[in-house]
Amino acid sequence: MPPRTSRSPYGVSPKQKWASRQPSISQSNSFPLSSVGMLPHGGVGVPRPIRRPKKILYLLVIFFLLYWFGIRHGLGIERIPPPPLGFAVNGGRRGRRSALAWGDKGMATLTNPVPPGTKAEHPIYELMERAETRWTNMLASQSTTLQAAVAEYKKRYHMSPPTGFDVWFAFCQKHGIKIVDEYDQLMKDLLPHHALQPATFLARSKALDGQSFTYTLDIGKDRVDLTGERANSARPKHLKNLIGGFKDDLPEGFYLRVTGSDHDTGSVVLGKDQRQRAMELVQKGEQAELKELENPNRTPAWGWFKACPLDSPANIRPGAENATEDVLRKSPFEMSPY
Repeated sequence: MPPRTSRSPYGVSPKQKWASRQPSISQSNSFPLSSVGMLPHGGVGVPRPIRRPKKILYLLVIFFLLYWFGIRHGLGIERIPPPPLGFAVNGGRRGRRSALAWGDKGMATLTNPVPPGTKAEHPIYELMERAETRWTNMLASQSTTLQAAVAEYKKRYHMSPPTGFDVWFAFCQKHGIKIVDEYDQLMKDLLPHHALQPATFLARSKALDGQSFTYTLDIGKDRVDLTGERANSARPKHLKNLIGGFKDDLPEGFYLRVTGSDHDTGSVVLGKDQRQRAMELVQKGEQAELKELENPNRTPAWGWFKACPLDSPANIRPGAENATEDVLRKSPFEMSPY
């Protein structure tokens, strides 16, 4: 057997093949490096300045712009743990003096000139703080006993609580209801109806029963039934579920039939003067005939205008029953009476 050699089948050894790929120093385009600063020959002893790669500069500029853009637009802030609920410090105003003047008509006006040492800022911050302070104080002032709740009811509404108030208060305590005294708006809407006789309510309910836009609830301690043309609508279903949550607390033998409209507003608009008259009767503990409270011809206005006071611009100006087609065309914006 002939001795093995390192030659390849093509007659060239691997070493020779690798050496043939290396640039020769005898070629004119060779680029040998010296041992001084790894500079090419011809510059021995004279260091050649090394140019900074432009790509690195470009990357640095891009990273800087991304960093600035992130800070400018708050990118990454979602990783910050959310602050605890509530933002107003004790004493309010976040330690600052208020630059707003608060009127009795619900208007907040920037004081002019602004007091020294006070920073004029958007009123929304102070409005939020005042709302939170009012909310906190309201929760802290709620009645915690039945006796306190009864006293607060009489103080606010000048009348005794209705029958079953004790059961209602026990329901609130059982289910952790925190607001038990704040029903001013509810009473404002309900009290005028106390001036009407019970027969009036029964007659109205009977007249509405079976109409195409109404539903009827039969409420008892054992069950709550929903019937009528609008029984499948969302509003009466929600009302049925609401009543079902406390029907077990109703007294034995309780039964009530209620017919309501599925519209989002009532069919009768109560004027301000009519409401005031009804409230006077309620405070006196008296009732009035329906005709003494309702006078549809007391104003030529119609629709929502009937709820406005009789001395309001909606009723005293000529053409109160008309509407303006284009306010800007009728008068300049700053002179508009609307």
